[in-house]
Amino acid sequence: MNKILSVSQLNNYIKNVFDDELLLQNITVEGEVSEAKFSGGNTYITLKEGDYVLSCVKFGARYEFAIGDKIRATGSMRFYPRGGKATFVMTYANGVGKGELLIKLNDLKERLAKEGVFDNTKTLPRFIKNIALVTSAEGAVIHDFLEVLSRNNCSYIDIDVYSVKVQGAEAPQSIVKAVSLSEGKKYDVMVVARGGGSEQDLGCFNTEAVARCVSSCSFPVISAIGHEVNFTLCDFASSLRAGTPSIAAEYIVRNNEAFLSCFYTALSDLSVRAERLFGTRLENAKSRMYELLQGCESKAAEVKARISGVLGDIYGYCRDDSLRFGSEFKRLLNILQVKADNILAAKEHELRLSSAVLDKSSPLKILSDGYAKVIKNEQSVNNINEVKIGDDIKVVMSGGALYATVNGKE
Repeated sequence: MNKILSVSQLNNYIKNVFDDELLLQNITVEGEVSEAKFSGGNTYITLKEGDYVLSCVKFGARYEFAIGDKIRATGSMRFYPRGGKATFVMTYANGVGKGELLIKLNDLKERLAKEGVFDNTKTLPRFIKNIALVTSAEGAVIHDFLEVLSRNNCSYIDIDVYSVKVQGAEAPQSIVKAVSLSEGKKYDVMVVARGGGSEQDLGCFNTEAVARCVSSCSFPVISAIGHEVNFTLCDFASSLRAGTPSIAAEYIVRNNEAFLSCFYTALSDLSVRAERLFGTRLENAKSRMYELLQGCESKAAEVKARISGVLGDIYGYCRDDSLRFGSEFKRLLNILQVKADNILAAKEHELRLSSAVLDKSSPLKILSDGYAKVIKNEQSVNNINEVKIGDDIKVVMSGGALYATVNGKE
């Protein structure tokens, strides 16, 4: 019967094996730095050779090694039973040049630069309405990206998510396929995004295939890979680099806000011009009606016909200008939909109120309510003291005018 061991018993046994094995003590190991960080007074380094990795630590000291450095570290292997993890504890370490992976990456970067792969000059459109988001369906990237847009009232933006692998050997092909699929639908911009990770985790974005497909995309691409300190070939090949997926969303928000600010200014100027034009033409028409009333010595039918003509001109002015300005409004409002519709509705309401006030003050409207205008010696009579008994006067009312002599006053 097999002996049953607890986890702690097995891990402690493994620790003893590590401690007793002389081949694991005071040895020197050589590899390429794929990850390096300093925390709690200790230096943590990951060494890599091909597909093999080794976790290393130097307690109480800081080693300033960069990603891609080739180093030789002297120390001993230790197994920590509580964490179940084997770690190479360094006594000291020194650099011996650049690693093969970094040399290959720099050679690839230089070659792609000479071919113009990094000369991506596509700029973001003035207003972004739809986005292709290329990222993993798992993780927090999608949530963080959408949260920034929602917080800034950008729910009107349409987003299609292209789920891809963002780590491992299959990731480059997955990303290239997603970018190719997105070409079938015209987007304003594409965002290639991934959360933080080690240099090894981000390796798929340092491949030639991904860099070329991002560079050749028919619409602008924002690269949002890892953290702000991470740089990949995908960043260099993109139209715009964002330090994180959230920063990419902020770029889009600021881009649209700049456009909306310009649009609101243009819309306001257009409204002022429309109001001024309507106001000027309506005032001119009002003056012509007064002139007709002053000179209505001919037949009432002729006066009515001329007044009707003036009213027709007013209608024509309003109709033609409404069509002209309405066409301009429609072109702009199609872009902003509901937001701009509200502004236009407010302006239309103000115009209706102004028209209503003008209608109430129209001389024809006043006369049609039973009032009359008294004229003496071709001058309007505004006070009873301006008329004496025996004066000849003209009384203008709806439908024509009366000529009379004043027989008395009250």
